[in-house]
Amino acid sequence: MCGSTQFRRSFEKQGYDFVKCLSCGVMRLDPLPTLEQLYAHYKSRTSNGNYEMEMDHERALSVSATLDYVAANSPQRAPISFLDIGCFDGQLMNLAKAKLGWDCWGIDLNESAVQAAKKNHGDQVTCTTIEDYRPRPSHKFDVVAVIGVIEHLREPANLMLKISGWLAKDGVCVIECPNVSSAPARVLGRYWPPIAAPEHIFYFAPKHIRMLAEKAGMRFVKSDRDCKRLSLRYVYRQMQFWGPELRPVAGALFSLLPGPVRDLRLPLYGGEMFVVLKKQSL
Repeated sequence: MCGSTQFRRSFEKQGYDFVKCLSCGVMRLDPLPTLEQLYAHYKSRTSNGNYEMEMDHERALSVSATLDYVAANSPQRAPISFLDIGCFDGQLMNLAKAKLGWDCWGIDLNESAVQAAKKNHGDQVTCTTIEDYRPRPSHKFDVVAVIGVIEHLREPANLMLKISGWLAKDGVCVIECPNVSSAPARVLGRYWPPIAAPEHIFYFAPKHIRMLAEKAGMRFVKSDRDCKRLSLRYVYRQMQFWGPELRPVAGALFSLLPGPVRDLRLPLYGGEMFVVLKKQSL
């Protein structure tokens, strides 16, 4: 992040130390999980976990709201060339293409999800890493979305450099990730659901995203809260993976709710943020 090698241990959880940089204050896992550990983790979570494509209907309203936010902060020109980093099965791209007529491109590491995304976007979706992705020569993107990705990376600064190089003049990048300076994070501390190893490696506040962006030649525009519209049934299920320590309490409350209430899609704020960045004009 900032180049410092001085850290302070905050706590231990899930077999990892969580350490804070004494210079910039960013928190990360120590040691960094290996690529082999991460691949094994995501493979297990895809077959029986929080990356099941069968749950798309539960995430649909949140994906639609994300597109609304991205579109509201995008350049006012047409056509828009759109890159979705971590596109999974293409839900966000599908909406952007159908509702806005955007030319959509995507990358993801999940082979099954990429095959699903290819049904609507063909070879414009690639199963690859950020480091190995090669857009067409001279192709620049007007909008890049990085939704729920940057906190998973071992080297987030490299992502920012790549995005800066891929953006067109005055192009916009929208990042969504947990905000470690949010009220839920401060109140819950180590029990905040996004505190999850080895999946979430770095824990950012807006100032950290600003620092990374400026180093990569992008300008920090703003940050906003991300309130997701999810059913209480889905949230309770996801607490197996996010905030399992809180699940017994949530389960006691959930059991008191009638079925129709459990299935309501409610705006829920868990401490996540949108950050808007813009490519610096030369």
